[in-house]
Amino acid sequence: MKKIEVGLICLFLIACVLYIKHWPMAGPLRTVAAMTLAQFYLVLSFSLFNDLGFRKMFNSTNYKSVKAIHIIVAVAAGMSLSISMLSILFLSMRWPGNLYMSFVSSIMLIVISIVSLILYVVNKEKVYKNILSRTFTTLCLVIILWSVTKMYYEIDIEQFKSEIEASR
Repeated sequence: MKKIEVGLICLFLIACVLYIKHWPMAGPLRTVAAMTLAQFYLVLSFSLFNDLGFRKMFNSTNYKSVKAIHIIVAVAAGMSLSISMLSILFLSMRWPGNLYMSFVSSIMLIVISIVSLILYVVNKEKVYKNILSRTFTTLCLVIILWSVTKMYYEIDIEQFKSEIEASR
């Protein structure tokens, strides 16, 4: 499961670099990679965070040792990571609604991080450490991209105003 996650993240990063270099089909590749990673987090997060492999995921005896709270927090973390990946895609493609989507995903990531931190301090279980590492990294990335995009919009508005003044 972790290899699939790392592979999808690498594919997304490679697509971002190719997009910066203006290679053909880099935009659709970036979109497909981000959406696939978002679906991966949405559907398979309970197995990823509880360290169940792809084959172990389909065997019901493997879930007897997993607590219900682990699955609930893992699914919530998967939902927030999925929305965060889509907001990263929206930010990088400059699609409409990107700032609002990144704001919502940041709030969700902060809530999941706080819950995971409290549960990790109380229980010291690896599940919460896995969730914390991913949510914190994604939260930092969303905040950085959000601030860069917001700064880009402010610069773009100032440039637009100066072009209007120059045309008069």
